[in-house]
Amino acid sequence: MQLAKFFDNAADTWDEKVLHDPAKIRALLKKVPVRPGQKVLDVGTGTGVLIPFILRQIGGAGALVAVDISPRMIEKARQKCRDPRISFLVADIEGEIEDPLLPESFDIIFCYSVFPHFSEPERALKNMHALLSPGGRLVVMHSDSREVINERHRRIGGEVGGHELPAVEQLQELGRGIGFLPLAAEESEEHYLMCFEKSSESTFL
Repeated sequence: MQLAKFFDNAADTWDEKVLHDPAKIRALLKKVPVRPGQKVLDVGTGTGVLIPFILRQIGGAGALVAVDISPRMIEKARQKCRDPRISFLVADIEGEIEDPLLPESFDIIFCYSVFPHFSEPERALKNMHALLSPGGRLVVMHSDSREVINERHRRIGGEVGGHELPAVEQLQELGRGIGFLPLAAEESEEHYLMCFEKSSESTFL
């Protein structure tokens, strides 16, 4: 997979080149708080940027599965974040994910700074819908604006040159079609946030 190779090659210098503002991340997480004891899936974990923030919220009884398509990114995240509450998994959320490390379902799934890289976003959303418990939440978020993110990808070019983040209205409608209930949709010059809930009455397969 060419995209996995792209991120493998970028992994060693990723944290020096791609900066994330901790204050922005904390502000976003206040809008969709994680509770102690919850099971969390971090899709596209990269070098584990979001992991320390999640660990502080899930407490000793919580669990976190960090997933990425890039083996090298997962290795970098593993080196930075050694904690028995974390399971690391090399997998593609757009494909079939079958692994004994995975719980039967999750309370919350985060897609932080990864959604533009899904080549089949509808399929990714369907798979994440299936992985959520009834009442569970899916959070798509970025600590930059959609315009900044899309321009950055155009500037980088190559494997990520055409990767664009949709407007929240588009993502909202896509999620609705799959069976999600939209809870929050925000776009600003500072961030991007889309939060869905899997209805406890959902029968979507």
